[in-house]
Amino acid sequence: MSTKFLFSKATFGSIFLTMLLVCNSWQTVQAQSKPFTLGDVLTGLQSKSNEMATAQKNEFITKRIQELGVSFLLTPEIETELRNAAASPELIAAIKNAKKGKESAAGTNYELGLAYGKKGQYDLAITEYNKAIELDPFYVSAYHSRGIAYNKKKEYDLAITDYNKAILLDANYARIYVNRGLAYNNKNQHDQAIVDYNKAIELNPNFAIAYFSRGYAYHNKKQYDKAITDYTKAIELNPQDAFAYFNRGFSYHSKADYDRAIADYRKALEINPNIEYAKINLERLLELKQQKQ
Repeated sequence: MSTKFLFSKATFGSIFLTMLLVCNSWQTVQAQSKPFTLGDVLTGLQSKSNEMATAQKNEFITKRIQELGVSFLLTPEIETELRNAAASPELIAAIKNAKKGKESAAGTNYELGLAYGKKGQYDLAITEYNKAIELDPFYVSAYHSRGIAYNKKKEYDLAITDYNKAILLDANYARIYVNRGLAYNNKNQHDQAIVDYNKAIELNPNFAIAYFSRGYAYHNKKQYDKAITDYTKAIELNPQDAFAYFNRGFSYHSKADYDRAIADYRKALEINPNIEYAKINLERLLELKQQKQ
């Protein structure tokens, strides 16, 4: 019987689609004098400052946004990120109604690009992002999303170039480091990928995707214990992530810890019965155990 087991990079396919910016300090928000970026908003909500409770932070940011406006469009994905960061309904309403900075002038093209991207029409998406960037050369989200589209087309160098541009414009954009890390992983540059995942975790220590992705890079380097540690953290942060269980199971599998691998494959299939590689690997491991009995 063949003992070859399966693992797919396709598990990353649906992960890197939404945007998240995380800055460093509450003082940054207090000193804000230009339209708020998404990072500015999340900075205030996620800061550990003892000066204000969450409700007070929401109230303060809401008032500042009403004065200064925002520089981003409130997509459903971004609204979800804000709600997860404890944004109040009043704050979200203020963002919806706020005057927009320069990004809004290119917003139509950007929204079209997102729509094409969701349909898998990446060439058309790139065309719209190009138009958005032509209208606003400082449109961080357009560079980021164009990088995602290039990554989907397996044009990894072009993706990295766009991610680099976005980071130059906003170095505290946590998710972009994860996405650039994915591109480096796809180029088998796993050490460089880990550097990016480290930065994302530095910016947002509760970013489950960053731990998941770093675990993947460590696995590719055959550093299975480190991979398992990161997958375990990802599971702690997102207990319903079936792929985190599957990938941790595969790392256990790779170091011949078959009982733990079986447990993780089973848990992955309990959450998502459609992970074919988990089914195949579990069946083969159970057959292998039976043969040894």
